[in-house]
Formats: sequence, structure tokens, C-alpha cells
Amino acid sequence: MKKYFSNIDLVNGTFVGIVYDANSNAEVYKTPSYGDHTHALQDINNFLQSSTTEIVPTINTIQYVTVPTHKCCGG
Repeated sequence: MKKYFSNIDLVNGTFVGIVYDANSNAEVYKTPSYGDHTHALQDINNFLQSSTTEIVPTINTIQYVTVPTHKCCGG
């Protein structure tokens, strides 16, 4: 079963998605430049879905961290 990983790079203000073979780190697909990262991600997903090789799905996650705020009292 083939495994892939992907990356979205910001290049000259546009987003380019790249799919790599997880075993060799070889680039197997590169998207055109998009003005929005969601289009690059959708293009990557379309490539992976149309691949004839069985794919192990991975989940891209974004973690949001809550930063404590300090209130200052003046009065």
C-alpha cells in the first residue's frame, strides 16, 4: 500500500501543493499556483482520489492555541 504526504508552500504570494511518496520523499504531484490554500488542498485531494493506487488516508489538522490575555486595571 502506497503512502503519501503533502505540503502546501507559499510561493510569491500564491499557494502550491506538493504530494510526496512517503518512502522515498520523491515528489509525485505538484499543483498549479492558487491564490487560496483551499484550492491547492482540493487539487491534492482530487489527485489522491483519482490515483489508481490504494491510499492510506491522512488527516491534515490545524491546532489553534488559546493565548491567555492579561487585563490591566487602571483606575
